Amino acid sequence: MMENSQPRFSNEACPKYYKTSLKWSYIIFIAFFIVYSVSIVMFGHGEKFLYVIPWLAAAGLSIFFLDHMHIRWSTLVYALISIGWMAYFIYTYGWNCGGVNFMVPLMLISFFSLYESIAAKIIFVVVLFLIRIGLFFYSQMYGAVIVLTPEQSMFFQILNTFAIFLNIAIICIIFSTNIQQAEKHLMLYNMELSQQAATDPLTTLYNRRKMTEIVSNHIAANPDHAFCIAMGDIDLFKQVNDTYGHNCGDQVLKSLAVLFVEKTLGLGHVCRWGGEEFFFFLPEMNLDEASELMNEIKVAVSKLPIVYNDQVYHVTMTFGVEEYDYRSPLDVLVKQADDKLYYGKKHGRNQVVF
Repeated sequence: MMENSQPRFSNEACPKYYKTSLKWSYIIFIAFFIVYSVSIVMFGHGEKFLYVIPWLAAAGLSIFFLDHMHIRWSTLVYALISIGWMAYFIYTYGWNCGGVNFMVPLMLISFFSLYESIAAKIIFVVVLFLIRIGLFFYSQMYGAVIVLTPEQSMFFQILNTFAIFLNIAIICIIFSTNIQQAEKHLMLYNMELSQQAATDPLTTLYNRRKMTEIVSNHIAANPDHAFCIAMGDIDLFKQVNDTYGHNCGDQVLKSLAVLFVEKTLGLGHVCRWGGEEFFFFLPEMNLDEASELMNEIKVAVSKLPIVYNDQVYHVTMTFGVEEYDYRSPLDVLVKQADDKLYYGKKHGRNQVVF
C-alpha cells in the first residue's frame, strides 16, 4: 500500500503564531459576545441572551482545547463558530447589521494555514462565497426576525465593524511579524551557508572556490591593475603527520593560518588551496613588492612556535610568486607559481622563488 504523500502535522508541530492568532480571535469573540449580550438586554430583547450562551461557551472551550486539539480541528471549529454566528446574526437582525463581516478574519486564517493545499483553500473560499450569497438572498426573501431601530442597527454595525477590524489587525500583526522573523532567520541562515561554502572548515580561511572568485572578479573589474599571486607549501609536511599524527598536522595548519592573516591584513587575501598548500592574492603589488612580503612571511613561519601536547614544533615553507601579465588567465598564473614553488622544493626548500 502506498503511503499518503501529504505531510502529517501533529499539534506540537503547529507554529506558535498560528495558535496565537486563533486564541486572540476567540478572545475577541468572547468580548464581543459579552458586549452583545449587554446590548440586547438594554434593547429590550433579554430573551435572546440565552442564545448567546452556546456561542460564548464554544469560544471559551475552544481556547481551553486549543493546545490539546489537532490544528486542523481547531481551524474547523473556528470556521464553524464564525459561520454559525454570522448566519444566526443575519437571520435574527438582517443583512444590514454587519454580520457578514465575520467572514473576513475567517478567510485570513484559512489563507495563512500551512496545513492545506492551494486547491483546498480555493474550495473553502468558494464555499464561503456561496454561503455569503445564500445568506444575502435569504435575508432579502424573508427579512429579519427582530426589526431594530435605526439607532440599534447602527450600534450593531459599529460593534461588528470594531470587532472585525480589531481581529483583522491582530491577525495581520501576528502573521506579518512572523514573516519578518522568518525572513530574518532565512537571511542569517543563507549568510551562514554562504560563509560555510566559501570557508575552509579547519583553518577558517577562504577556500579555493572563494579565492578563485575573488581574483576573477578583480581581473574583470580592474583589467589594467597589477597584482601578484603566490603559492606556498609546508616543507616535509607528510613527516609531521606520520611522526606526530594528523591532529598535530591540523594544529600546524591552523597556526599558520593565523599568521598569514596577520601578515596579509590590509595587503591581500590568503586561502587554503588544498592539503598543506596556501594561495596568496596580493593586489596592487609588483613582483618585487610581493616577493619581499613573501620573504617576510617565510621568515615568520620558520620562527613561529607551534604548540601541540605541550610540545613546541617549527616548520618551514617554500613559496612561488608570479606577477599578472595582463593577458594570462588565472589557471595559467597558478600553474606558473606552482612550477616556481616546486622548483624551490627541489633546490633546498625554505625559500621564495620569483
